[in-house]
Amino acid sequence: MHSKKTVRLLFALLCVLFVSTIYFAVIKRNNIEVSNLGESLSGGDSEFSIANSLYSIYIPFIVKTEGELIDSTIVIEDSSLKKIKLISLMKGKRKLVFRYSFRDCDLCVNTVKGLIYKNIIDKENVLFLSDNYSTKDFILKEKSSDKRVSCYNIVDGISGLNLEAIEGKNLPFLFVLNSDLRVQKVFIPFKEDPQQIEEYLNYINEIL
Repeated sequence: MHSKKTVRLLFALLCVLFVSTIYFAVIKRNNIEVSNLGESLSGGDSEFSIANSLYSIYIPFIVKTEGELIDSTIVIEDSSLKKIKLISLMKGKRKLVFRYSFRDCDLCVNTVKGLIYKNIIDKENVLFLSDNYSTKDFILKEKSSDKRVSCYNIVDGISGLNLEAIEGKNLPFLFVLNSDLRVQKVFIPFKEDPQQIEEYLNYINEIL
């Protein structure tokens, strides 16, 4: 009788030990997964970080900008400081516009420019539009820039193109500008993913 009770007690203890081991193993695994997720969000996993960033900016920046109509009175200037209206450059055609600011990361801007030079076939239909710290700063940058793509300074650097949802966020961006100044195909490039930028540019080649 006592031996049966002893066996049952030992069996119960073994069950408790087994369940406890499984429980703590699961807890440990979950803690590791949460830790890895935290590292990914903070940049530990660049692909996850980029995907998460794209998801977080898609609606507030891209969706809200898509289809916006830029004011036809927007004035820009070239390196000779000749002022013209943006709409005068359209000439009934679509243009690929790269919009950036002097506040943006130089490496980010130069990476995108380099990929545009490499991938876009018809560079006459590309515009670089920027706001600058000063007119002098714009002229100095223009002297050392690649002349295959026309670069213009936005005269009203504060209002920019009046694309409030996406401008002033320290995010250079690309878009197609229709001849009526309607914004389409908005894209925010990440220098960490040049392949995705090239895919976008190759698609733009098909519609310009």
